[in-house]
Amino acid sequence: MPAETDDARGAYEYIKQYLRKHDIFDRIEALVIYEAVFGEPYIPFTIRELSASERIALRKVLEKRVSGYPLQYIAGKWPFLDFELSVGEGVLIPRPDTESLAEICIEYLRNSVSPVVIDLCSGSGCLAIAVRRTVAESKVTAVEYHGSALGYLEKNTAANAPDITVRKADVFGFENLLANSSVDMIICNPPYVTKKDYEKLAKELYYEPEPALTDGGDGLSFYRYISENYREKLKPGGRLMFEIGDNTGPAVTKILGDATYRRIEIFNDSFGNPRIAAAVRD
Repeated sequence: MPAETDDARGAYEYIKQYLRKHDIFDRIEALVIYEAVFGEPYIPFTIRELSASERIALRKVLEKRVSGYPLQYIAGKWPFLDFELSVGEGVLIPRPDTESLAEICIEYLRNSVSPVVIDLCSGSGCLAIAVRRTVAESKVTAVEYHGSALGYLEKNTAANAPDITVRKADVFGFENLLANSSVDMIICNPPYVTKKDYEKLAKELYYEPEPALTDGGDGLSFYRYISENYREKLKPGGRLMFEIGDNTGPAVTKILGDATYRRIEIFNDSFGNPRIAAAVRD
């Protein structure tokens, strides 16, 4: 390890140089990596010698990052709207487009009285938590099947919205545990990357759990199943809310129409991309 990393200030400068060399630098990345390694935020002009173990840890983290390992996993936490989530290997990383879905769901629910909300494929719990924290008296259930993600879901709900009900269950069958006309809103950010497109993803995405990204087929299987099999679980006037892929709006619209939903709408995320589908049960 070069001599300039023997102290805290030198370590920060070294992180910036290392990242620049590998064409992935921005200031936020350097600050996140510094805090992840040293357990404290970087403060300019900090005078503190680094231990040998800290220098080794820094080298290992930087090597992981330039290999494509996600910055969010290095940090072990990531912001979502106005709260923070624990993240790591085995759980999908929350993204800004999902924040847009959360905001639209909250807007629809704002005037509801004690709405019952189901978040399918909950993952980190970002959507369930956003609704419960914002919509007064909402009764939220977060459903996740994969054990690696379930641990993060339980940790995040406990920290941010402990009265959320967490259920380990498969979306393909969980509907049988719900009474008809009992739910005000069903939310889902399903795996929607096609098998073909999955093979062409950026290298960072391969560190995230494959079942959270792709259904191994045409990317539409969850939309088909949920639209058809969960329809009767919604109250009349209840809403089904999906995150969708950039190019899947027409296909998801048709699926919802075939399942006799009405007022089908496609919304753009904060980047102007069509990423949210909304529909109403008769």
